[in-house]
Amino acid sequence: DAAGLLRAPVLVVASAGLGTLNAAELTVRELRGRGLDPVGVVIGSWPTDPGLAERCNLLDLPDVTGVPLLGAVPEGAGHLDPPAFRAAAPHWLAPRLEGVWDAEAFHTREAPSHAR
Repeated sequence: DAAGLLRAPVLVVASAGLGTLNAAELTVRELRGRGLDPVGVVIGSWPTDPGLAERCNLLDLPDVTGVPLLGAVPEGAGHLDPPAFRAAAPHWLAPRLEGVWDAEAFHTREAPSHAR
């Protein structure tokens, strides 16, 4: 509702694992249905040791939602002190969000070998 009142773009934050594709797609669809602009998805807690579901979601999220993947925040980042969090955050977010995160490099590193 606040985004609608402000006419602000919306960033969807999604989990990494099972159920993410469905939840993210439904969220983006609902945002669009309300006339809001979903600009992308950020994975809110990227696991240190991602499984097959998490790695496949990297490739599938943009296709399923129709918006780009704009970052991945590593699990445990919320425990960093504020200065350390601010210093590291640009490495988790794409240039569109004023970061330096490279989606292609991240995909290459994290995608399942059959998808490369």
